[in-house]
Amino acid sequence: MRRHAGTYPLVIVAAVMTPAILLSACGSQTATAGAGATAGTRSPTASFVRQARLVIGRWDRSRAAMLWQTGLVLTAQGQLVQIPDNAGFDSQRQKDMFNSGHFSLATRLPAGSPGDVVRWASGATLRLPVEDARAAFAELATQTPCGGPYRCSSLGDLSVVSMRPATVALFTSRGLAQVPAWQFRAAQLPWAFTQVAVEPRALLVLPYDLTAEVGGPLRVSKDGRELTLTTMVGYCTGQPEPRATAQVYETAGAVVVGARVTYARVHVHVCAGVELKIQFRAALARPLGSRVVLDVGSGQPLALGSPP
Repeated sequence: MRRHAGTYPLVIVAAVMTPAILLSACGSQTATAGAGATAGTRSPTASFVRQARLVIGRWDRSRAAMLWQTGLVLTAQGQLVQIPDNAGFDSQRQKDMFNSGHFSLATRLPAGSPGDVVRWASGATLRLPVEDARAAFAELATQTPCGGPYRCSSLGDLSVVSMRPATVALFTSRGLAQVPAWQFRAAQLPWAFTQVAVEPRALLVLPYDLTAEVGGPLRVSKDGRELTLTTMVGYCTGQPEPRATAQVYETAGAVVVGARVTYARVHVHVCAGVELKIQFRAALARPLGSRVVLDVGSGQPLALGSPP
């Protein structure tokens, strides 16, 4: 089963903070700052500009940069194979069979292929190469090593009894899209599942990266001159909320963004801490247009309207 994940060279830059807070008893809760936590753009520091130039240089040389405009970029892991929200497995053994690609074919492969057009909610379309039934089944039935209490040789296979062209709604770098797919049914499962049919050479899945300084979903104002972003910070409950301001570096082809976080000058040595999501805005010198927005911490692009 395909598990593509694009990789990017990482340039790690810590958010600039001025705290007098020591989070020594932090929990794992997450809070969200109110609208009052937003702030404008500040002039970038020299170190930010240096890192931003490195980020853009590495992006320009990456496979992701090419596919960003010409291919399909999925913005969440686990989208290549989709199962229904309420679907379940009868046993851990059956789940292992599914996740390790233990499938056998119990029907004839259909002729032809799904349509080769990706369609966005905006009305935009993109024609991409897709896999025929034989190639798609080979992607599904990988027979890869499995975990759990069973040796793969003893798992057996799920029997595919039906395979037909379909489409599936997925989050992409350009927003929600209908993507060509193959739908499968297995004799042992009461539900059908789908697999993206776009050929791997035209497809990229953005990896999740803990070094990201700025998060999404990315929102762009109607005039294209303002971005709405988020950043995650540690926070002591009961204290004034920290504030974030944006740092921005722009070129003709890219915009690099970062966050400067400022804490209130209070002295707390032990606190009940949470992880706080702060929303803030970044002003651009000119409309964003088709330029990519890159996070300075991870070097990854930020996608429009993707899940946070």
